[in-house]
Amino acid sequence: KPMIEEGALDGVDECYGYHNWPAFEYGSLHVKRGAVMAHPTSFKIVVTGKGGHGSQPHVAVDPVLTAAHIVVALQSVVARAVDPTKQAVCSVTMIHGGEVSNVIPDQVEMQGTLRDLDPAVCETMYRRVREIVAGVCAAFGASATVE
Repeated sequence: KPMIEEGALDGVDECYGYHNWPAFEYGSLHVKRGAVMAHPTSFKIVVTGKGGHGSQPHVAVDPVLTAAHIVVALQSVVARAVDPTKQAVCSVTMIHGGEVSNVIPDQVEMQGTLRDLDPAVCETMYRRVREIVAGVCAAFGASATVE
């Protein structure tokens, strides 16, 4: 910002950015009018249930099962909440829960990314993520935080 305020772009009519894109053929250059790369927004969801032994799931609140349903439900964020003429992506890219195969853990942590070309779309997606997480958790008796 200080460089711009000092005139670094005075007299500049056009500006081009470059981003390496492995999907493009080596040595090629692609040009497009308008935004090309989406801005990313990361999210972190921590689902809290009540752990227990795997042989007694009826006395636990399973955050793994809840998290699995959240992942599936989040696929509706772009498919049903974003105008189909807009571009958006909602990806859950990390899930961690539990330490051993026969114990239902107390918590599961999930992380992912939202990407879009429009701040209004970003707001819609983030709102829907929060609503979906709250609704799925309520259905399974769990709770969650969304950051």
